[in-house]
Amino acid sequence: MKLLWFPLVKYWIRQSETGHNLNRRQRHYYMIALERTQWKGRNLFMVTFLWVTHALPFYWSILNHVGNSDFKTQKRLLSVALSLFKIYPVLVLGDREFHSPKLAQWLDSRGVYFALRQKKDLHFQENFGEEYQILKDQGFQPGMSKFYMGIRCNKGNGLGLFNIAVYWKRKYRNNGSKQP
Repeated sequence: MKLLWFPLVKYWIRQSETGHNLNRRQRHYYMIALERTQWKGRNLFMVTFLWVTHALPFYWSILNHVGNSDFKTQKRLLSVALSLFKIYPVLVLGDREFHSPKLAQWLDSRGVYFALRQKKDLHFQENFGEEYQILKDQGFQPGMSKFYMGIRCNKGNGLGLFNIAVYWKRKYRNNGSKQP
C-alpha cells in the first residue's frame, strides 16, 4: 500500500506545490477524510485524500474487531497517513464516529486543522467556571445555526479550546434531518 499510493499522493502534492496543479484548482491546505465501514464482513478503517472533486483512499487497515474504532487505533493509523503531509497544512474531516475531543486535542497538538462532526450529547463549557451544557439541551430547531468560540469539551477532561458550529438543516416538504 505504501509503495503504490504514498508515492502517488506525494507526486500530486509536489505538482500542486510547484505550480503544476494538474488542471485542478486547489485550496491552500490538503484535505483528508476518515472513514470506518463494515465491508463484506470486514471492519475497514480508511484515510482518503480529497483532491478537488476526487477522493483517493490511500491508507487503510482491516481492524480485528467489530464496531467503532477507538482513539488509540485512530491515532496509530492517522500518524502514518499524516506523515505524508509533514510540512503542509492539512484539514482532517471526520464523521460522528470520530467525535472524540481527545482526537481533536491530538490533531491540534500536531498543528492539524480538523472538522469532526459531533454527537448531540456533547458536553461543553462555554465560559470557564460555568456549568457544562449538553448540546441537545440547547433548544435547536430545524433551520437554526449557532457558532460557539473557544469552548471546552468533555466534562471530565476539560479539553479545548475548540470552536463548534451547530447547524440543523431546515425541513423542506417534510424532509430534513432529525437532529443537528
